Amino acid sequence: MPEEPKKTPPVLSKKDKRIGVLHLQEARLVEVENYRKKLIKVESELWSLGEEIGCVGDVSGGGTCDG
Repeated sequence: MPEEPKKTPPVLSKKDKRIGVLHLQEARLVEVENYRKKLIKVESELWSLGEEIGCVGDVSGGGTCDG
């Protein structure tokens, strides 16, 4: 069986590498922004149903926001 020719990775310039890194960062930020939008939507719906947001409750779910 013949050996596969070795593939040499493309040589990227510093600019191309930086562009790749920036694209990855952009994708992460978009994910975070989408998460924040969903969180705000859920929290606002909970608030509209009379639930208090940001309170720490016990494991049973019976916590209060009194203080």
